[in-house]
Amino acid sequence: MGSRVWPDKKLATTQNKITRLESGDGGIELRDLEALLAVYGVDDPAKVAVVRDLIAATSQRGRWRGTRAAHAEHDRKFVDLTEDAVIVRETAVEEVPVLLQCEAYMRASQSSSAAAAIAAQRQHQELVLEANAAQVYAMLSESCVRRVRGSTAVMREQVDHLITLSGRPNVHIHLIPFAATARLPIRFECFTLLRLACPQLFGDFTEYVDLPFVRMAGEPVYAPARADAFQRLWVAVADVALNTARTRHFLRAIARELG
Repeated sequence: MGSRVWPDKKLATTQNKITRLESGDGGIELRDLEALLAVYGVDDPAKVAVVRDLIAATSQRGRWRGTRAAHAEHDRKFVDLTEDAVIVRETAVEEVPVLLQCEAYMRASQSSSAAAAIAAQRQHQELVLEANAAQVYAMLSESCVRRVRGSTAVMREQVDHLITLSGRPNVHIHLIPFAATARLPIRFECFTLLRLACPQLFGDFTEYVDLPFVRMAGEPVYAPARADAFQRLWVAVADVALNTARTRHFLRAIARELG
């Protein structure tokens, strides 16, 4: 196939280009895209138009300028996918997930409280929770609200913020009390499952795809394992977590303790 798309290139070069395209490590030029469509026999004008629109959208100059430029390089694919997701499922230990952090907690949690980084996180929250109104499900260990970041005043603000967020129809927060962790059949670890809608354009594809990410040294890393394994982990964690109503009651009790 590569020789038909790039007849003037060496075999090793074409194999490398195909590998990079399949892994998403590089973009594709319009002429190469059109050659690939011809090789695969895609000549339906509607389908060709959709693919051209997709390549135009993903190659916008300045995509990571302005406020978004504050996101670290290693975070950008994760940020993009989260903002496109229709469902976000997160588990957290020790630290409240970024999507659910109040501004005071952000400042206390970051090694640098740079205004640009906080503005980027706030913008990310607005896109996911408000503009796109993704359904967000969070399973939080009790340690997330017990471990003090900054001060007790910061933690009180953060707990109040969680209570407020839990009142939104698209935000579902579940707390896992310390006493319940002993009932977990697996090791409780931090991971995120992103569900992205798949448009029905090119045949009988599924309606969605789930992408699992795990946190390693604070960085979101795509997990090449099947999403099924993380689905099972999610079910196991959800089985011992408090429901949303009991979680709000628990959080209000913590808020009173914090004064």
